[in-house]
Amino acid sequence: MNNQHRHVPPLLSLVLGILLAIGMVFNFIGFSLWLTKQNELSTENESLLGSNQSLTPVSYVIIIPSTTATKTPIHSTATTTHAPLPTHTLILETVSPTSSSTPLPTSTVTLLVYLPTAEPTIFPATSTPEIKSSDVTHDTNGEQENRFVISTLGIDSPIMIAPIVNQTWDVNHLGQNIGYLERTAMVGSGGNTVLAGHVTLDSYGVPGPFANLFEIQSGDEAIIYKNGKAYVYTIDITHTVKPSDIQFTYPSSLSKLTLITCLNYDINSKRYLDRLVVVGYLRDEKKIRE
Repeated sequence: MNNQHRHVPPLLSLVLGILLAIGMVFNFIGFSLWLTKQNELSTENESLLGSNQSLTPVSYVIIIPSTTATKTPIHSTATTTHAPLPTHTLILETVSPTSSSTPLPTSTVTLLVYLPTAEPTIFPATSTPEIKSSDVTHDTNGEQENRFVISTLGIDSPIMIAPIVNQTWDVNHLGQNIGYLERTAMVGSGGNTVLAGHVTLDSYGVPGPFANLFEIQSGDEAIIYKNGKAYVYTIDITHTVKPSDIQFTYPSSLSKLTLITCLNYDINSKRYLDRLVVVGYLRDEKKIRE
């Protein structure tokens, strides 16, 4: 009876064998799939590692801007041996006396020279000082040495220096004199000699030395007497320019004379709107005394 309980029917053995075989097959398939996946991952990693080895290293450069400003020099295109001219304005004007009548224009000439480094400042006008005899040089014979003459216009006036003060020309002291603008070319040295004069001297219309300069004609003579010589210039051309025009004050390789005064008074603004510029060229240099 005990032997009967230990006996396993053949059919059950067959079923168990089949199930065991199926389980082993599934285990084998699962292991095969896992192994295949591992091989694929390994191949991918090797491919990635290989491609990384062919990459070019990248270097990073950090640029720190400098806090020190670099100044770029500005070079002038004009070649000259003269000292530099002022960078601000020339003002020719006189102080008007108090009057209840309608004043006539005061004479104003504004010159901008070269490229201004700042907004130009106007030299303050003061009362016109008395002209001293020491302001005009004389030779040993008592003749005035520094004079400017245009005989066709009746102009015959002493020449005085208009010095540079606080970056502009001081012309308050000129009166009936002609002003030589300091640091423009000296007479006889070659280059551009610039002279300026008033049209009127006060609000009552007292004529200045250049009151009739607008009547000058091409071919007229202008003479500067200096150092015992007469420097004769032939007038070539006149210009009507705005106060901001600056080119006529530049140095020149030619021996030339530039004259400046006011033009075209505007009753509404009570100012001269334009400037008269007269240009002549040196024609002759004569010795007038030994």
